[in-house]
Amino acid sequence: MEHGSELRPFDLKKLELIQKKYAGKFKTQKIEGVEIIAGVDCHYRNDQIVCVAVATDLEGNILNRVKVEGKNFFPYIPTFFAFREGPWMVAALRKLLPKPQVVFVDGNGRLHPRKAGLAVFVGVRLNIPTIGFSKNPMKNLPEKCTEKEIILMEDGAAICRRGWKKPVFISPGNLITLEDAIDLYQQLAKTKLPPPLKIAHSQAKHSISAVY
Repeated sequence: MEHGSELRPFDLKKLELIQKKYAGKFKTQKIEGVEIIAGVDCHYRNDQIVCVAVATDLEGNILNRVKVEGKNFFPYIPTFFAFREGPWMVAALRKLLPKPQVVFVDGNGRLHPRKAGLAVFVGVRLNIPTIGFSKNPMKNLPEKCTEKEIILMEDGAAICRRGWKKPVFISPGNLITLEDAIDLYQQLAKTKLPPPLKIAHSQAKHSISAVY
């Protein structure tokens, strides 16, 4: 996988430089006429990983799915999550047909200390529009919902709905504006997880449990 064995034992300074390079390649653009959306998520069992990418239409009907799996080389290190899951997500999405117009990534985009979260890595590698989605707040982000609201930040937004105790976090990964990312999430998500990401999450979790 990309950026893997040549970096052992994980020179974090070198990894930060790679992140800054990806952050510098981030681009923003307006999108319209979206019909095919993808979601991509990974699950683990010990050192094994399964990553599933799912393409759906706007109603959540599954058009196709791709699964990749194997032994993961990279440990969990806060703020370096892209090196743990990013190469697997890229591998799955490269095989996914029909090609999605936008991808929801289970991880942050520009909401990252170096503006280089998982969705940025995936979006820049594949040169496609990506949206970072996360339920886990990073430092200095809102942790609780008090009402239905959208809290805008420099690189993303916290979204709350009535009845939610905690917000979700949306941020651009590549080739999309924050406004379009929020609008697409609001349009698709009846629950916290948008349909393609919910399906990818469920199938990756089921696959890792069934195989390992």
